[in-house]
Amino acid sequence: TNQKLYEKIHPNDSKHDFNNRLKCLKSLQDIGYQTGTGVMIGLPFQTMDDLAGDLLFMKEFDIDMCGMGPYIEHADTPLIKHSGKLMPLSERFDLTLKMIAIIRIMMKDINIVAATAPISLCRILPPGNTVIVINCMIISLVLTIQLKIARAALRHV
Repeated sequence: TNQKLYEKIHPNDSKHDFNNRLKCLKSLQDIGYQTGTGVMIGLPFQTMDDLAGDLLFMKEFDIDMCGMGPYIEHADTPLIKHSGKLMPLSERFDLTLKMIAIIRIMMKDINIVAATAPISLCRILPPGNTVIVINCMIISLVLTIQLKIARAALRHV
């Protein structure tokens, strides 16, 4: 929701216009679509005020669905040159869990997307953690199995 941050991490072209994205989101809502948005937590240049603004935006805009996850840097992206300024990945993960908890309290009926990359979770969860607790419910045996498979795969990488 911070236009300056958006412009720092997106190409400067007509396809990546901040205000147009907001207009499109509103237009979709106006014609009856459920709308969603997401937050990469721990981006270079991102502040706690930015994250608070993201949460408030979702509430004020009455977003139906959100995804939140820790920013995980990759060597083949332009932002890698700022990796030295990032908080540790474990802190980004902890902050992600806090953000998810806050949005759940703020918006009781919002759909929160679960992580779709268990291998990423394995890189940030301490060894031995094979169950993730969200909303005080234990996520199914499937996730436990996925995490074990992903950890085994990481050992062979």
